Amino acid sequence: TYYGEKDDYVKRYIICKSGTQTVSPSDLNPGTQTSKNTAIPSSSQPLNVPSQPQFPFEIYMVSHSLCFERSDGKQSAKIEAILTGSSNHPEHQHVLCQKTGSRMQIYIDGKIVAEGSDSHLEETRNLANLYIGSKGILSKKDGNNTLGDTGFFNGSLSCINIWNNNFNTASIKNISSSIDASPYVGNIFYQNGFVVFTKPKIQNIDVHSLSIKPIDFNW
Repeated sequence: TYYGEKDDYVKRYIICKSGTQTVSPSDLNPGTQTSKNTAIPSSSQPLNVPSQPQFPFEIYMVSHSLCFERSDGKQSAKIEAILTGSSNHPEHQHVLCQKTGSRMQIYIDGKIVAEGSDSHLEETRNLANLYIGSKGILSKKDGNNTLGDTGFFNGSLSCINIWNNNFNTASIKNISSSIDASPYVGNIFYQNGFVVFTKPKIQNIDVHSLSIKPIDFNW
């Protein structure tokens, strides 16, 4: 769910791996041995410093446009789509952004709404921190955002997943139809030894992969 104004042109980050990374003071001088004076306050505390200019992904809102962007530090590739609300669930939408081959894609509620090529980009890996709902220390509160370019996400997020593979259209439709903003998929009746899945679209469940702490199980 996004609660943005129509003429709000601030980048409101949903999820990104760009901007800053956390290092220790000794990391600032690679290849050299440094001593830390513990008498100086915060001398051993981690620091947030600018990360490399390339980044594997940024997903953010500008007004009611959802933007998916990648950069190799010299060039960027970006696609965007308008969030209009779902007829079935107007209070929330399922969004999937993925890179498949040399294509960047945005799916909303199981349907592809934007696609573009990033074949001209070089490597986009970096060591930046992963942020959800902001761009870390680079995001400013609305009242303090004098430049008006980077802010905090204004809305609610749920069921966030990051995958190391891409999905075909059929899989994306199944994923989208299973999302209802609820973190629960069923109940565990410990005294009876029953695990009940009530989520209607759960598929390919491997019971052996479940991490359940047995408490007075009566099998």
